[in-house]
Amino acid sequence: MANNIPFQPMGKTYTIAANAANQTVSINADSPCNQLHVFNDGAAAISGFVRFSSANGNNAAVSVAGTPAYGFPVHGQQERIFTIPQTYSAGNATLYVSVILVSGTGNIYHPRRRIMMKSFLLGRLKEASTWRGIIMFLTGVGVHLNPGVADGVVAIGLASVGLIGALTPDTKA
Repeated sequence: MANNIPFQPMGKTYTIAANAANQTVSINADSPCNQLHVFNDGAAAISGFVRFSSANGNNAAVSVAGTPAYGFPVHGQQERIFTIPQTYSAGNATLYVSVILVSGTGNIYHPRRRIMMKSFLLGRLKEASTWRGIIMFLTGVGVHLNPGVADGVVAIGLASVGLIGALTPDTKA
């Protein structure tokens, strides 16, 4: 089953003081969340790699052209959300997170608690249903005006909702 929620705000925040040597932290779930929000607070030029594993010692590695390595890139000042297997979120398994930076130092945060409200709201504003809802709400508020003005507000509101419906593509279920 797909998890279509941008980020579920649950659990603790873990910080790894990262550098050019592998650093590992173990995460034990205290809530049923299978998402990790990873943020690299290093300078924009400092890239890092992160690896998730069920065993300690499976370290992240810096990827070199032509040589594959275990680890997902997280560039400086970048945040990414990873979905991990549900078994790690049930509280009965330990997840090991390993981080290595290409160079320099920085902190890598693994918060399960950070709320991404801004990106959630911006995502909703890109949906036609949000705009239809806003227009319908404002139209409904306008109904309490005198009858002549209310008829005009309702007509404009309905026309706006119809125009949004006609100009925006239908989504596939």
